[in-house]
Amino acid sequence: MLHEAERHETLTAGAWNEQAARACINEILDDAVEKFSARDLWPSHPLDSFSPDDRWNLYIGAAGTIWALHHLRPKRESLPDFSSVLPRLLEPNRNWILNVKGAGLDLRTAGLLTGDAGILLVEATVNGVATVAGELGAAIDANRDNPACKLMWGSPGTMLASLWLHEWTRPGHLGRALPPRCRPVVDRNSNSSRRRAAIFGFRICTGITLHIWARCMVLLAMLSP
Repeated sequence: MLHEAERHETLTAGAWNEQAARACINEILDDAVEKFSARDLWPSHPLDSFSPDDRWNLYIGAAGTIWALHHLRPKRESLPDFSSVLPRLLEPNRNWILNVKGAGLDLRTAGLLTGDAGILLVEATVNGVATVAGELGAAIDANRDNPACKLMWGSPGTMLASLWLHEWTRPGHLGRALPPRCRPVVDRNSNSSRRRAAIFGFRICTGITLHIWARCMVLLAMLSP
């Protein structure tokens, strides 16, 4: 069952109220600012029992929270100083990928949502692109041949980072991230000719990963002359 009613708040019968929505967003932002610690970052959510420790990346960690705060609260003077925090996120996140999340898997540390590229993009937003352009370019280059052909870990994500870096540094780094090797292959060992893709080194039926192919196609269209 995809929807379990007891796990969701019941919709109200009231009409849309922009002021109420903004007040709720500001309440969340205020709570995030209040809970921030320069040493410990943010506490994990009580429901995140599978990851009780600090997390650092754009997808489930401090980099994503910092990006959200900067995006949703234009008056930056009301925010903590994150300039020295972001560079410290890279090393523990790499260690988490290699020794915890990726133990026994061929995961790389340069991806957009989970790795270096996402953290560096947020750092570019906060500290200026000149502070991380070299590191970000290196992360993009290092991820071109990532066998995980998906936005989270692989080259589709760092292709987006390449586009952003190009926009920020024209004439810049467009094309550093080569098109991902996500072409479908026929599984000849299967009775059915289902197309499969390499994800984390496994061959996965593309019926499960259509969103991955859609993202790849959008990115390739953006890169086309």
